[in-house]
Amino acid sequence: MQTYYLTPRFKFISKIVFLVFITIQTGIFLWLFQSSTCLIIYALVLGIFYFYSNFHALNDEYLVLDDKAIEYHRRGSIFEIKWSDAEAISPRWFIWGKQDSLIVDKSKVKIQSMSTFGASYLTRIFNLQETFVPLSCFSENWRNSDLGQQIKQHVPHLFEKEKSAQSA
Repeated sequence: MQTYYLTPRFKFISKIVFLVFITIQTGIFLWLFQSSTCLIIYALVLGIFYFYSNFHALNDEYLVLDDKAIEYHRRGSIFEIKWSDAEAISPRWFIWGKQDSLIVDKSKVKIQSMSTFGASYLTRIFNLQETFVPLSCFSENWRNSDLGQQIKQHVPHLFEKEKSAQSA
């Protein structure tokens, strides 16, 4: 069993994105409700809570790989995908950019744990047919890392297209 955490680079960029987002959001709220002291205090407290919870959530995100499946742990949710159900590796938008991701049919995802935060997250990565597990944020140059080697070992058929494209 191998565990992979978010890279320091991904955490840093995510924190900057969260900081900019919460600053803009709080600024707009304060501009709209300038005359209400109660609402200003509410906006500041809400902003601080949102900022703290997003920073904390970055430390709770990781992948666990074993011989049977990959588990994705993220902010109040844990879901599992059997290696045999993995369909492709393809870029998907995740937080602030495109990430190489493991794609699977939504009906084959086993949800092990869910909270309110997890439910809001899952609605973003589930579309009508498929869901994904981001890979790029867990290892710099993930294809050539230990993470990439583990994935190639468990689902080599997802890399056959790349080999044939390189040899042509």
